[in-house]
Amino acid sequence: MSRLTTVALLLCTGLLGACAAAPTVTDEDGTVLERVRQDVRLEPMLESSRVTVVERDEVIVFGGSVDSLEDLNILRDIMEEFGDEALLENNVVVQGGASDDDDDDDVELTN
Repeated sequence: MSRLTTVALLLCTGLLGACAAAPTVTDEDGTVLERVRQDVRLEPMLESSRVTVVERDEVIVFGGSVDSLEDLNILRDIMEEFGDEALLENNVVVQGGASDDDDDDDVELTN
């Protein structure tokens, strides 16, 4: 009986150890795709719901749209952070609209 108890304990310990060792996604051990997605989601200046990040043929592809060139530049900065780790493709389009920094509203056009 002692041998059976020892074997059962070893099996349970192994199973519990495997459950405890399940990987969690953090900055240190997450995949590049997951870390890129996290950076886009956490960027306070972006409306991340309009930007998609997918992996296609081992290339991380950015898609969707942003409101301004400034937003596109923020995405480009994120891409530069991961440029050494993965191949990246930028398919994001600028939907138009003036940026917050533009003072074009004050300009009056005449013929």
